[in-house]
Amino acid sequence: MHKPLMTALTTLLLAACATTPHTPQTTRPDTIITIPTTTATTNTTLEQQYGGTIALRTDTFAIIANPTRQPLTAQGGKQHKAEKNKDAVSISPLSSSNNTTWNNFRYIWADAEYIWDSHDYRNMPENTEAWQSIGLDYARNNTDVGKNKTIAIIDSGFDLTHPMFSGVFVDGSKFKDFIDGDNNPEDKGANGTDGSGHGTGVLGISLQIAPKSRYLPIRVLDETGRGDLLNLSKAIVWAANNGADIINLSLGAAQGFEALDAAIKYANEKGIIIVAAAGNSNQSTPDYPAAQFNKDKLNLSVGSIDKSGNKSTFSSFGPSISLMAPGENIYSAYSNGRAAIFSGTSMSTPVVSASVAIGLSMGLSPEEAVQKIKSTAGDVFSEGQNHGYEGMLGSGKLNLAEYLSY
Repeated sequence: MHKPLMTALTTLLLAACATTPHTPQTTRPDTIITIPTTTATTNTTLEQQYGGTIALRTDTFAIIANPTRQPLTAQGGKQHKAEKNKDAVSISPLSSSNNTTWNNFRYIWADAEYIWDSHDYRNMPENTEAWQSIGLDYARNNTDVGKNKTIAIIDSGFDLTHPMFSGVFVDGSKFKDFIDGDNNPEDKGANGTDGSGHGTGVLGISLQIAPKSRYLPIRVLDETGRGDLLNLSKAIVWAANNGADIINLSLGAAQGFEALDAAIKYANEKGIIIVAAAGNSNQSTPDYPAAQFNKDKLNLSVGSIDKSGNKSTFSSFGPSISLMAPGENIYSAYSNGRAAIFSGTSMSTPVVSASVAIGLSMGLSPEEAVQKIKSTAGDVFSEGQNHGYEGMLGSGKLNLAEYLSY
C-alpha cells in the first residue's frame, strides 16, 4: 500500500474573519465600531446614535458597520474608535528564515489509497513519535478522548466529505460559512494555493487527539486566505451560541481589535475555552488574540515545538504564551480526501484544543481544564534546549499523562 505523502509546510495564522447570527452582509463594510450595550437599547437607537447599520448584536455588545458618527465618549468614559474591517486578518507565512509559505510547497503524493477507518496511529503512523512525546497513549488508554465535547474550528474551508471525517461533525444545521453566507463551509480554491486545505488539516490534527469529540466547522477565510474582522467576531458568537465547548483559532492578526475582544469575552462568559495560535514570525510578541491570553482563566495561547522539545524556528514566543505543543511536520487530512504534511503554530493549536476537550470530558470545569493543562506541562529546558527562551515558552510542553492522571 502506498502512503500518501503530500508535503505542504504550512504556517497558518488565519487572519480574522467574522460572522454571526444576523442578516448576512451583501458587501463587506470598510469599517466597524464595537459598542458595549444592553438589551434595553434598541438597534434603531444605536444606528441613530452612530450612523451605519447593525451588523452583529448580542445582549452585551453591538457591532455597527460603516459608522458615520464618532461618539465623543462611550460607556464608562472610554472612547470607541472605528476599526478597519476588510482583510484585517489573513494567512501569514512561516518565519522568513524558513523561507516557506503556504504557496510554496512540493507534492510527493503517491496515490489516494489510505486507511481512514480508524482515528488512531494507523491513520497517520508518521505522527507516532510526536503523539507519544505528549503522552497521547495515556489518554487513549485511560479516557474517552473527548467524548460529548464540541470543538469549533474557525478557519478556512473544509473537505466535509473527507474519509477521515466520517461521523465526526455536529448536526449540519449548525455549520456556517460566513464568506458565502450559507451553511456549507466547503474548502474553496486550488489545492496548495492561498488558504485551500488549511482548515481541513487543522481539523484532522484535532481529530487525531480527540477522536470522540464532535466538530463544528466554520469558514471565515476566503480562497485567497484572507478574511475580515466582522466575520471572525460573528463566527465566535455563532460558535458560542451553537454548542461549542472549545473554539480553535489557528489564525491571527497583527494587532488587537475591540470587536474581537468583545466576541471572545462573550464566549468566555458562557464558559467556552478559546485556544489561539502564537504565530509563525519568530517574534517575541505573538499574533492576536494569542498575545492577550497571558493570564486568562479560559483562554490559551500555543507555540510550536519539534518532536525533541525544541522551539520551532518559526514559532513566536513571549510572556503571553501558555504552553507549547508539537507543530512541525505533522501529518493530517488534506483536500480531496488526501493527506499532507503541515508545519506551523496552526498545527500545535488544535493539539491543545483537543487535549482540553479530553479534560472536559473527564469532568474538569473549564477553568480547571485550562489551569491544569498549564500547571502539568513538562519542562522544555531540562536538557539544555531552548537556551535564551526562558520565561518565553509558557508553562512548557503539553503533557497529557500528567494532565489527565488526576
